[in-house]
Amino acid sequence: MRLAAFAFAAALLAAPPLAAQDRLDLARQYAEMPEVQASFDDMFAPDVLAQQFRIGVPAEIEITDEQLGKIGVVMARMMTSLRPELTQMMIDGMAQNFTGGELTALVAFYGSPEGASVMRKLQPFYQQMLADFMPLVQTRQQEYLPELIAILEE
Repeated sequence: MRLAAFAFAAALLAAPPLAAQDRLDLARQYAEMPEVQASFDDMFAPDVLAQQFRIGVPAEIEITDEQLGKIGVVMARMMTSLRPELTQMMIDGMAQNFTGGELTALVAFYGSPEGASVMRKLQPFYQQMLADFMPLVQTRQQEYLPELIAILEE
């Protein structure tokens, strides 16, 4: 009886790594899907990165289109060099934070024609939303700047 209880306990202890490995495999399957990799291509496109850079620079700083184009190329090269690390971080993070069922559902959805379409639309959607939102943030920051400066001067 004691041996059976020990075997049962050992099986329970051995199960989580298998479940973790299954989640890791599913997360890798998701991250390596052509639709996900295409979204990385979109995120790392020079024009997208140049616009993100522009959003982060105060409006009073002038940047020509030629400069912005060169900045986009350099940033795309930089981000592309980080792609393996980003992919691995995505795999590890998804395996840690999502259940096997959730990962299976993500793979199924984004592997479908509708899911692939959503994936293609998400990056431009978020890019446009961010482009529209950042000027509001910058304006609001100016309103709150005196309060923030007062805190720093305490």
